[in-house]
Amino acid sequence: MKPMTEQTFIDLGFKRNDVTVDGQDFYYYTLDIGNTFLTTNASDEAERIGWECWKATLPDNPLASEVKDLSELENLVRTLQN
Repeated sequence: MKPMTEQTFIDLGFKRNDVTVDGQDFYYYTLDIGNTFLTTNASDEAERIGWECWKATLPDNPLASEVKDLSELENLVRTLQN
């Protein structure tokens, strides 16, 4: 199982969102395709545990579910874009 990397999100067209909270800078990635929203964990967390991604389909399934690995993420994005 290949891990997701920051380059994975860039290559798949995710948007980087930069944030500062209490003087701490971090970022995360998002991608909206139709009514499906994909988001990653924050960069500071990714440094500790690796990159993760969740998907939510609005309004049908607003609860986020984890995308388990790189191939699942790539297949999901490809399917949603077609």
